[in-house]
Amino acid sequence: MSSNRLSDIIVSFVHETKDAILYDDGTQKFWVPKSALSEDGYIQAEENVDGTITLTAPEHWLNNKGLI
Repeated sequence: MSSNRLSDIIVSFVHETKDAILYDDGTQKFWVPKSALSEDGYIQAEENVDGTITLTAPEHWLNNKGLI
């Protein structure tokens, strides 16, 4: 099933609130709830050596956000 597949996108950090983080993929800005980024969340964020961030998320979530 494609809905369970994961994809990576490269983003930049923009802003953070107590509930969410705002990222920019170079085309658009989008919010990710911190609950989705928790240890047992469905989105993983990893900082790269160049300062960018790799988000690994389900393809259906990225599709719904218009990111892939």
